[in-house]
Amino acid sequence: MKPILDGCTIAVSLQTHTAIFMEVGIHYENRYELFQFLISDYGFQVTKELHRPQMAGSFMVVLTGAPFMLLYTYDRGFFDVEISSHSDKDSVYSLSYIEDLIYNPEKINAREVTSNAERLTGTNKFLKQDFDKIVGLMDEKHYPDTKQKLDEGLRKQFFLRNPGARG
Repeated sequence: MKPILDGCTIAVSLQTHTAIFMEVGIHYENRYELFQFLISDYGFQVTKELHRPQMAGSFMVVLTGAPFMLLYTYDRGFFDVEISSHSDKDSVYSLSYIEDLIYNPEKINAREVTSNAERLTGTNKFLKQDFDKIVGLMDEKHYPDTKQKLDEGLRKQFFLRNPGARG
C-alpha cells in the first residue's frame, strides 16, 4: 500500500481511524483512506470525483449521506473538508467553521492555519466525536439558524482581521 502522504510513514488503527503522519502531500490514489470511515460507519457514498494531476495533484471528492454532503478537497497543496446541507447545496462551509460554531461560537474561523496533517486528523476526529451534533446543525429544520450564525460569525471575524474594510 502506498502511504497517503509522500515521504512519510503512516500508522492507522482501523478501530479508532486515527492516523499519525508527517506532512508533505496527499496521494489521490489513496484518497479513500481519508474518509473510508464515513462510508463504512455512516453509509456515505462517493457521488462525484474530480482529479487534476496537472494542478499539483488537486482533487475533490463529494460524499453524500442522509444528513449532509461532505467535500474532501486538496487544492494546490491545501487540504480541507467542507460541508453542505441538503436543504441548501449552494452554500458550502469549511467543516472547521461548524466545529467553531459548536465549541467557540464567538470566534468562527479565528484559529491559526494548521498543517494538512493536523487538519485531516482534527476534522476526522471531530466528525466521529460530534457526528450527531453536526447532523442536528445541518438538518432542514435547524440549518437556516446554523447558516445565519455561521455567516454572522464569519463576517465578524473578517472585520476583526480587516478593520478598514467596509461592508
